[in-house]
Amino acid sequence: YAQFVTDEVSGSQELDALLDTLAARLVECAEKGYIPPHTFYAVGGHKIFRDNIYAGMRLPFQADYRYFREHGMFDFPQADLKTRCFNAILIPLTKIPGFRKKVFADIKHHMIRPFESVLRNA
Repeated sequence: YAQFVTDEVSGSQELDALLDTLAARLVECAEKGYIPPHTFYAVGGHKIFRDNIYAGMRLPFQADYRYFREHGMFDFPQADLKTRCFNAILIPLTKIPGFRKKVFADIKHHMIRPFESVLRNA
């Protein structure tokens, strides 16, 4: 793996040698097709975004939902019938231009509504 290089060395020659070694390791990893494992943050971020896109954020992020579905990224069972019914009714309605314009004009307000009490006290 590539590791890290900092400029906290005694001189520029040592830094050049470290950079050359890093470049050589990167080339070697690329030639072998090395793909580093996902980090905790990448996995956690994916799961949070996946859950939001599947449920409450599906309406405004329909393209993201399609991408996740087409790439098999919904890797969990979901039985939230209330949200599924809500999306099943509203998403087809967003194909109507006037309805879509009205919904998306107010979407930011609806997205921050659960956090208004916290935002007011900040």
